[in-house]
Amino acid sequence: MAAATPAAPTVNAKGARALLDLKRSNQIQIAISKFRGRDMRAAVLALDEAVVKLEDIPRLRECAPTPEEMDMLQPFSEASELQALKLAPAEEFLFQMSSVPQLMPRLGCFLSKLNFPGRLQDAEAQLTAINAAVGCVRSSSQLPKLLALVLQLGNFLNAGTARAGAAGFGSDVLLKLSETKSTVSDDHPSQISLLHYVARAVVAGTPDAHKSLRHELRPLEEAAALSSAGVSEELDGLQSELETLKRELNLDAYTAVPGDRFIQVMGPWRAEAAKQVDGLRAKVAQMLGGLEGLYEFFAEPFDPADAEGLLTRINAFTVSFCKACRDNERAEHMRKKQIEAKAAAAKRAQAGAKPAKPVPKRPAGGGAMGNIQNSLRRGEFEMMKRLQSQMSAELQSKMQARRQGIVGALGWRGRGSKFSGGRRGGWAIEPVAACARVLRLWVWWSTAAAGERPARHELRRVTSSWPIGNWGERDGVPKLRRAGALLGRTSAGVARRLASMWRVCVSPSTNMIN
Repeated sequence: MAAATPAAPTVNAKGARALLDLKRSNQIQIAISKFRGRDMRAAVLALDEAVVKLEDIPRLRECAPTPEEMDMLQPFSEASELQALKLAPAEEFLFQMSSVPQLMPRLGCFLSKLNFPGRLQDAEAQLTAINAAVGCVRSSSQLPKLLALVLQLGNFLNAGTARAGAAGFGSDVLLKLSETKSTVSDDHPSQISLLHYVARAVVAGTPDAHKSLRHELRPLEEAAALSSAGVSEELDGLQSELETLKRELNLDAYTAVPGDRFIQVMGPWRAEAAKQVDGLRAKVAQMLGGLEGLYEFFAEPFDPADAEGLLTRINAFTVSFCKACRDNERAEHMRKKQIEAKAAAAKRAQAGAKPAKPVPKRPAGGGAMGNIQNSLRRGEFEMMKRLQSQMSAELQSKMQARRQGIVGALGWRGRGSKFSGGRRGGWAIEPVAACARVLRLWVWWSTAAAGERPARHELRRVTSSWPIGNWGERDGVPKLRRAGALLGRTSAGVARRLASMWRVCVSPSTNMIN
């Protein structure tokens, strides 16, 4: 911590002498407010865990007196005329803590003691998880069958080449199965990865193979984020802290102040902690031996820098394989539904019934965009450009047809034109278009000259005869007739109601009126 520059001695309102600058004084007073009611000097000397908590040590280290502050406070402990002076709270706290021998090393060792149980428990839990992952891989019954199938498939694909008849393969090959895909052709417009093909073949023989594999390798999934190097680093950190404590126990400074129990507390604890660290080191060596044995089990060279790399690759392959099985299940479910739909349509055709409206089917290649992507993969750039132009023309045609349908539903030919109502059984007016039509008729009727607009009862008759389209017989007819009846009223509520209809049913961005 940077040394604070002492300010000129001042006397506050209570007659206490302040020696620190305002920023440093406020920092210390905020910290000691957390220690209110506790004698921190005596607790630090005795290393009393009941008084000094784990969260108190960082505050104590921030408020520990610097060498410059200790020199500034030294005269108050030596000169008798200064001992009678009253110090401000921050200066008094620094004065008390300056008399504690080896304050910063003491707090560091005490922090190691309080953190040690949790750190040791975490390291042992990681060791247990990694050992369990190694054990489940070696004892799995489904994994060897799956790897044997991958080997057979690889030899079949490599038949007639120098790679044919291989006795094994590296674990890195497992991560490339999802990247190897079939070619695209007119007969097979969609691609399938080699991993999905393996999943299909495995499930055909054993339907629940992926579920059994995931159940057997569950410990591997739990240990996927762990690292043996991290456990070794934690072990080295604990060993280094114990060596620092050993050097501190040999100093005579911890016996100079009465009530100092540093040696009595930390000495026995260090001996016990050293035994636990030695036991942890033996477990780490056993874990590394298990990982090396797993490499030998798969006939791969062991790399101490990447000891858990094999576990990581097997876990990634297992997760990808289970996902491929689920993808195949969804695809098979959709295929069965399509077969059932075709069978139902054929049955209705044989019975002479009116065939159901066909459900639009997405092309196997992903529609127009899929055809463009397939052309790009095959390098057919001219075909890709023609497909792009065709798709653009189709979109323009559909948008134009939609605009014409909306204009026809509104039935509006411009302001001041002669009104023409829809005939019953004609257009299928949507709710939005019907409300917009009522609004346009009201605007035209209210702004046209008296001789050009029809009588109110004629408007009510025509609007009540409009078809309701998709509204439904139960609620559509009353709503539409009620909207038409509004045209025959002259109250001030007409404008408010029609404005509400405009806000709710017709967005200005749709351009349904313009």
